[in-house]
Order: sequence, then C-alpha cells, then structure tokens
Amino acid sequence: YDVFVCDLRGRGKSEPRISRESTFGNWECINVDVPAMLAKIQEIKCAKEVWLGSHSWGGNILLPWYSKYSETATVKGIINFATRRRVTKRSLEWLYKLGFGWGVMGRYSLWKYGYLNAVRLKMGGDNESRKTMEEINVWINTEDWIDQVDGTNYGDKLRSMIKPPILSITGGGDHLLGNRKDVEMTLNEIHPQDGEFRIIGKETGFRNDYDHINLLTHKQAVQDHFVMILDWIKSKS
Repeated sequence: YDVFVCDLRGRGKSEPRISRESTFGNWECINVDVPAMLAKIQEIKCAKEVWLGSHSWGGNILLPWYSKYSETATVKGIINFATRRRVTKRSLEWLYKLGFGWGVMGRYSLWKYGYLNAVRLKMGGDNESRKTMEEINVWINTEDWIDQVDGTNYGDKLRSMIKPPILSITGGGDHLLGNRKDVEMTLNEIHPQDGEFRIIGKETGFRNDYDHINLLTHKQAVQDHFVMILDWIKSKS
C-alpha cells in the first residue's frame, strides 16, 4: 500500500505554526484540510479508492468529513486508533492530565499566549489554536455531536448513512485518552453497519499493553497488531 501521513495545518511539519493569530479549528480541518489532502493524494496517485486511518482526535475529524463529503472519494474502510469523542472516565490520571492540565493550564495558556502552547507546557507534541481547544471542550462534554460553526449534527448524519467498514482499536494500557469504554462508545455512537472494536493488549493475545502513543510507535507494533490490521483490510477488500 502507498501510505500518506498528512499533517493538519500548523501541526507536524505544516507551516505557519499555530500562534495567537491562528483562527482555525475543527471546522476548517473537516471542510478544508482533509478535502485538500485527499485531492492532493488523488493528484499524485490517481487513487480512486482509499483507506483512511486516524489517531485519537483525528478520528473526530475524519468521521465528520465523511458525513459531508463521502461522495468525493471512494473510502474502502476506516481504521481509528484510540479515537474517542467524549471522555467519561474519571480518575486521578484524569484529574491531573485533563482536569488540571487541559483545564487549568489550558485556560492559562489561552490567556497568556492566545493558544494552547502544549509544547512549551509539556502537554503534547503539537500546539492547538484557541478555536480548536474551545470546540474540543464542547464535543467531549456533550452527548450531541453538533458543529458549532454550521450547526451540522454529525451524530445524526453518520447514523443515517451507509458507512464503510470501520475498525476501532485501543491499547490495553491506555486508561484515559483512549479508554476502552469511551473508544467503543464513539464507534457505537454512529451505528456502523460493519464495525469492529478491539483491545490491543496482552489480555487479547498481543505482545504488549499499548498506551495512547506507542499503539502506533512501539517497535513491536509492526509485527504485532499491524499484521492484524492488514489482515482486516484484506478481508474487506
């Protein structure tokens, strides 16, 4: 397979970097960035069929994109790594990372810098714009999945449409950001006709209890659950 790893604007190697002047959020990612990425891939490869993959919040960009623009590309299937829309798990880890970190320090960062300066505050590898952070805070805390810009009810749209096969996985050691209950709830929220949820950990026969990051980056991932993912893709082809 030809694999393209795309950076959303201001993240990864994308420039300009997120700053106080960044006015974009989830809406721009869904309606501008992802369509542009897929158009470029189709230009490079003349690809008529694609498999889409996402990690964490990226799934909450891809699924809304699909609800609006599924006719622009033939999506054969979607693989979501530790994607959850809502965070329902409450624990000491939640209190430290989300309650204090994302909540208290996040608001401080918006006041001081005008955006979430996650890199400087050692809260993550990429910064986030004010608009993105505000939109995320709404989506993770409300039952209805509604776009704050154009009013689209993504939950209703996704539930009512035919969707490609969706594989949703999370690590056995991911207890907060990819909590198994929240990841499975996100999959069930859209009522997939062909959906599968799997925990990637020792309890289910894999080599490691992967966490939120090394689910993708662990040196054994290629020989472990990536094989399973390739088998799933072949079974849906």
